[in-house]
Amino acid sequence: MAQPSAAKPTLVCNFLSGSYGSFPYFVASGHSSPGTNAPRLWTGLAGSKSGMASKYPDFEHRTYGTKKLPQASIWFTGTNDLSVQWLRNNHPKYTGIIFADFPGKDLIGEIIDANFR
Repeated sequence: MAQPSAAKPTLVCNFLSGSYGSFPYFVASGHSSPGTNAPRLWTGLAGSKSGMASKYPDFEHRTYGTKKLPQASIWFTGTNDLSVQWLRNNHPKYTGIIFADFPGKDLIGEIIDANFR
């Protein structure tokens, strides 16, 4: 996310959206359908637990061995979860306006908190 300079107030706009080649709900959530409890889709990435964690640190949603996928596997994470994680870890002074498809309550809360600290 863009960080404005502290020297003068600036209008900042950030975008969390998808438009070509995927459904907006998938970009926002990583889920297989628009339903809140829909399963996430598998990225096709699998390997050792340590390899997956170090190579793809931004992907929180992992499994570490099941009958169907015996290796560590990574599931798609949407822009909502990735942005919430980034905001919580980086504590920006403000985010400005964020345009998002299907923002969830956690993302909305983090944006408000960042803009009014």
